[in-house]
Amino acid sequence: MSDSTLSGLSQIPEAQPTNPFSAPFTLPTTPSKPRAHGHKRSASILKALSTYTETVTDLYKVTPIPNKGLGVQALSVIPAGTRITSEAPILKCLREPDGIDPFPVYEAFESLKPAAQDEYSLLSASQNQIENALDCIDDDDDLPEGLREWIAKIAAIFECNNFEIGAQSEVQDDGSVMTLAGVFPLAARMNHSCRPNVAQTWNAEINQLTIHAIRDIQPGEELCDAYCLLVEDTATRQTGLDAYGFVCACEVCGGNEEERKKSDEKRRLIKRLGEDLTFQAERKTADGAAKLGPLTSSVVKGGLEDPVNALEYLEVLLKEEGLVGHDLAQWYSFANWHSVSNSLDGSIDWQQKNYDLNVITKGRDHADTIAAKTKLARLKKRKSRK
Repeated sequence: MSDSTLSGLSQIPEAQPTNPFSAPFTLPTTPSKPRAHGHKRSASILKALSTYTETVTDLYKVTPIPNKGLGVQALSVIPAGTRITSEAPILKCLREPDGIDPFPVYEAFESLKPAAQDEYSLLSASQNQIENALDCIDDDDDLPEGLREWIAKIAAIFECNNFEIGAQSEVQDDGSVMTLAGVFPLAARMNHSCRPNVAQTWNAEINQLTIHAIRDIQPGEELCDAYCLLVEDTATRQTGLDAYGFVCACEVCGGNEEERKKSDEKRRLIKRLGEDLTFQAERKTADGAAKLGPLTSSVVKGGLEDPVNALEYLEVLLKEEGLVGHDLAQWYSFANWHSVSNSLDGSIDWQQKNYDLNVITKGRDHADTIAAKTKLARLKKRKSRK
């Protein structure tokens, strides 16, 4: 994930060896465990651009973006639903639930071929995460001079750029759950926006991370993902972005104050409606069905106590905010899972929306899309029998 503090190519250092510790080294047998950390101490970003060359394809190029360092820019019109790319992880590692354990990440890095190490080490790492990683390495660990800092940087790159790989996890002796995560070079180059235009999804059918356009993208536009929860107000989103070491200035956060306040109000309402729908969904009827009842009047007004009306309003708000990727998709899936509609036609309409958006955000070969298509066919078959 790219730097949002560099101003341009003038800051790119001279070419240097990527891995200064290429000689074999045995890590401590009992690595330090991650520890809780205090407040974020720095907002600066480190980016290793020592051997930078511009990457260009028919659809996009990886190139310097003003005030952001490297980013991904569209070179042609990219229609919604286009699979921009799919990529395998350059590095995989089990991720600690509450912090960084630098040593497993570094061991995974050391197992890579030199070319892959070079590619990995050119990715961004925030100073915050580097310092957090340093805090996890005991000063008395028997490490050669400079290796402690190098391990911390490699771990921080992982922390700033990893994506969960499916639902793979491992339960530890203490009951904590570690999830498998990977670093994907192109995905890691994409900067953040609070109104993203791409969706990144792990596809277990092809064992790759896919990146899809979730709306039509014009030439010259930057391709942006989201690093934080989007159904929060501006201040809360920025708190979530602190670990990445930049202040967001996207079209939502960097707009005029009046528009930002309107956006904050809509996103707070989206969150409240979502929380109430989720709460009601967890309340089962007497026969154990998961059918939704009316929503609480303390959250919704004007007839929105009906869950169908609430979902329709939620859909409108999400589209107005440009959150037309995974944020919208989860509520189409929710509507079908909990059978919110009392009519077969209504169920077909929701399932059609669910299937269509899965095609756009995940692709036709994703398991969720295949399942949605199967369910839609069943519903249409039921209707044809009537």
